[in-house]
Amino acid sequence: MSLVEKVVAFYRQRQSDGVIPLHEPQFGSSDLNHVEDCLRSGWVSSVGKYVDQAEKLVAKFTGAAGAVATVNGTSALHLALHTLGVTPGDEVLLPTLTFVATSNAVHYCHAMPHFVDVEASQMGICPNKLATYLSDTAELRDGVCYNRHTKRPIRALVFVHIFGMQGAIAEVVRIARTYHIAVVEDCAESLGTFLANDIHTGLMGDIAAISFNGNKIITCGGGGMLISQDQALLSRAKHLSTTAKLSQEGFFYHDEVGFNYRMPNLNAALLTAQLGQLEERLERKRDLFYQLQHALHTEAWPCELNEPLAPQLSNHWLLSIRVPSDEHAAIISALNVSGIMARPLWDLNHTLPMNQRCPRDTLEVSEMLLDTVICLPSSAQLARR
Repeated sequence: MSLVEKVVAFYRQRQSDGVIPLHEPQFGSSDLNHVEDCLRSGWVSSVGKYVDQAEKLVAKFTGAAGAVATVNGTSALHLALHTLGVTPGDEVLLPTLTFVATSNAVHYCHAMPHFVDVEASQMGICPNKLATYLSDTAELRDGVCYNRHTKRPIRALVFVHIFGMQGAIAEVVRIARTYHIAVVEDCAESLGTFLANDIHTGLMGDIAAISFNGNKIITCGGGGMLISQDQALLSRAKHLSTTAKLSQEGFFYHDEVGFNYRMPNLNAALLTAQLGQLEERLERKRDLFYQLQHALHTEAWPCELNEPLAPQLSNHWLLSIRVPSDEHAAIISALNVSGIMARPLWDLNHTLPMNQRCPRDTLEVSEMLLDTVICLPSSAQLARR
């Protein structure tokens, strides 16, 4: 059997007909009950009990000092960078291998994306390559890191946990601290992923952004969340997310330019219900990963499975394999024709029109991954019990 035939057989054992989506949301009676309760209450906008509940539940699950709910993951990223003091003219280090929202958030701050490469196994920023690159590119002056070539401050770094992978976040944070660079963790895809020391992704850096988009492990249609161990940062972010309004000064007093980024209570109602299903969802997704791993090894699939550093602690948001570059496009096409939704990685950010003049390191690993990685259906309900 060819690789395509083996992949199709694996998924057709789990869903016999129809198109198998890449990542499908799951809803049940508890979701409906929470949404109906919110509608009956009349509190459907940015104030209500479910917003507060969702923040407390996420903080408790991740072990963060607190959480701030936002309208989506992109707004959470923008708010994180803004809160850390990224301003016009600054540079922000980030991988070129990420969804465009990561670099867009930098542009929203009128700052400059500065692209760095990733490691092949985890697809997160490569610490060894980052250290070498910064030794040639960065310099400290009066406690501030500067790009010695562009003369701009390098204010922050965004570490992206691709597909729920742990990555070398601890090593990258240590390097960033050496250069006095703040760290944002893009955890859009890694809710439920812990590091080997049982620290949730997002708590190694200064602040982190989570997404609850419809294709994530749990969803409220949209929605995002900031988490941190720094309560002062969270308080600042919450103030900015609610149009910088000071209620004690009157009904409509705002002390600075803020953002209307608060998650609506109606979305938060759905989110609280989904959070109640998170542990079971994680268990099923881990089962699916181990089932795919078993099939790949026992049936000798002619490909390589991308595996987290600690599979038992990963959320396995999106399963992916690596194939020869000259077969990549044909395999994706054949799988989709067979009703198995398969996708390549995103176009690399540095190749997009708005980013082509941005500074960057050499990016050969990212380019290799773009040509070889295929994303496979990963919905929790596909796991066989």
